[in-house]
Amino acid sequence: MYANLDCDPVDPPLLGLIPKFVSNLKRRRDVKNIIITGGFNMNRRMDDNPTATKFALKDRYPINNFFAAISDMGFHDCMRKYHTEPVRTQRNPKCEFPWELDHMSATKELFDNLIEVDIPDTLTDE
Repeated sequence: MYANLDCDPVDPPLLGLIPKFVSNLKRRRDVKNIIITGGFNMNRRMDDNPTATKFALKDRYPINNFFAAISDMGFHDCMRKYHTEPVRTQRNPKCEFPWELDHMSATKELFDNLIEVDIPDTLTDE
């Protein structure tokens, strides 16, 4: 999945589609184990914008509302199981700030059985 940060509030179409897909999988297909993953192009810290860049203007994007909605559907942030601090998933030579722009959330049973989450340091623009 991919989020468009040009929308204000943040990509409401995406946030509207995720619950529909999840509901459809659960209700019509009796699916219990679901993973939501994608380059959402956003980091929870964007709400506070620790870099003071135009990339994420302070108070412009209610990013935490987006992630709270996923959590409210019963999903757990897989990265936080093994990494208490944000992990840099974005590599851009113009920015050294460790933005965690890629995310993975899972339903409880999958989350509980998760063994490891690793982001290789070798991610570069080479």
